[in-house]
Amino acid sequence: QEGENKIVITAWNTDNLVSRKELNVTRVGEEDIDAPPVTGLNNNNGFAVVIGISKYESKDIPPVNYARRDAAVVKDYLIKTLGFKETNIKEFYDEQATFTKLTSYFKTHLKNRVQPDISDVFIFYSGHGVPEGNEAYFAPYDLDPGDIKNTGYAVKELYAQLNAIKAKGITVAI
Repeated sequence: QEGENKIVITAWNTDNLVSRKELNVTRVGEEDIDAPPVTGLNNNNGFAVVIGISKYESKDIPPVNYARRDAAVVKDYLIKTLGFKETNIKEFYDEQATFTKLTSYFKTHLKNRVQPDISDVFIFYSGHGVPEGNEAYFAPYDLDPGDIKNTGYAVKELYAQLNAIKAKGITVAI
């Protein structure tokens, strides 16, 4: 804990003789490691999609404890460090991150906002991934574990959709 901590170490040798040592250790609080540095950058042509799925509709899919929090921290970095406008960042958390909503956003809405050869695109996903055969899938909130091919979001499909928008630069962090 922060502040003064007393540590007691007790050891016995093979003759059952006891040795005891007490230490006092002071722990000083640290800066918040999740606080993004402010750089003053301005990326008005940057667009981002931040996805954090900590809980799933199916009770058969275990939660991902910090996925939503991690996505929120990345959003702060995009704004404060990389200069993205908050209005150019689309967030999908938990029940908002359904297969239909993600598909619609990547196929239509993001494509309509990005200016070819001008805009930067940043995609962040934190949640479960699922291998199925030779394919990899993101697990949207409403994934059916018994029908991954039809309810999972294929990684290769996302990459095809991103290639179609012809952005100046695309970064995907999974």
